[in-house]
Amino acid sequence: MEEPIRLRTTNILNLPNLYRNLQWYGAEDGLKDTDGKLFYTGMQDQVYTFTMFSLQGLWVASVIKGLLTVPEREECLREIETHLKTNETLTTADALIDDQTSYLKILSADIGYQDNLDCAAQFKHG
Repeated sequence: MEEPIRLRTTNILNLPNLYRNLQWYGAEDGLKDTDGKLFYTGMQDQVYTFTMFSLQGLWVASVIKGLLTVPEREECLREIETHLKTNETLTTADALIDDQTSYLKILSADIGYQDNLDCAAQFKHG
């Protein structure tokens, strides 16, 4: 993959350059924007695995099929920046669990997924 569209990140929950941690927006200097036509899935640190992968796949498919319209580029960039800053506050296991639970709820709401996928209590207390 060309360097200007290659995801470079550490093991964090909220990723740079990806709206909803999925859709590439090349926001940093030297990176190329792809007009929302490039997607990465399963790239962030994970609390949830297959549940998250399934929702991410449904989200990407919804965007590609035109069933879900994402906001304008500038709004996507603002959200990416906000979520990147959130990483600094994720210093405990419970905070990581809560953040990724919130992420799954956002994806679910975006695509109209109705089932409750919140497993935070099970992760925290076994």
